[in-house]
Amino acid sequence: TLLYRLESYEEIVRDFEMSHDNTIIREHLGFLLVVAALCKIGNQGALSKLSELISSSQGSFPMKQTRSVCMYAWLAMKFENYGLAYDLINKCQHTALTDNVQLSILTDAGRLNDALLHLRMILNGRARYNNLSKKKINTFRINFETMKKLTDKVKNEGNENLTKDFVLLCQAFDSQAEVVDESLEEMVFTVTKMNFSRSATYKTSPKNKKNKINLHGIRDMA
Repeated sequence: TLLYRLESYEEIVRDFEMSHDNTIIREHLGFLLVVAALCKIGNQGALSKLSELISSSQGSFPMKQTRSVCMYAWLAMKFENYGLAYDLINKCQHTALTDNVQLSILTDAGRLNDALLHLRMILNGRARYNNLSKKKINTFRINFETMKKLTDKVKNEGNENLTKDFVLLCQAFDSQAEVVDESLEEMVFTVTKMNFSRSATYKTSPKNKKNKINLHGIRDMA
């Protein structure tokens, strides 16, 4: 924990590799710290090491591995290895975090139709939940970085049908989702800050929210 706070990521990985039985560590919360350290190192060697530690099985990853797999997929995406990143995240059980990572992968890879389809499925799912629930509104928290990138790419594509599709999504967006002023990296590593840092845990406050993203450029095109 101290090494992580001091950003001594290489030492964390070295200690893990020198341990007599790192199989036990893999079942412990500390393994998440090792994965986070590799992602923070962020070179090709770290990506290769993650491929050894987190095997891409034929089936789905267990729920307890979701956060570490999201970190792995995040690093793969940074190397523009979108195929690997998508394969990893597609084997995770769906959570708000995996939805954010998957949406970012599709956007960065230029698969805009798939990105809009994925976003529509998310919003429809939240709408169905809200219609059945009388207790609270369950909105989808999406990071500003990804939403801004998706908006810009749709605008630059100059495809009338794609633009209209996006405008329709935006109409449902304000009631089913909220944009938070948080990068994808911050979202992926939030749990690491909570568990391995002295800093206060992340709390959503008014300044962290962007309830309505500026999409006037898109709407004006419709």
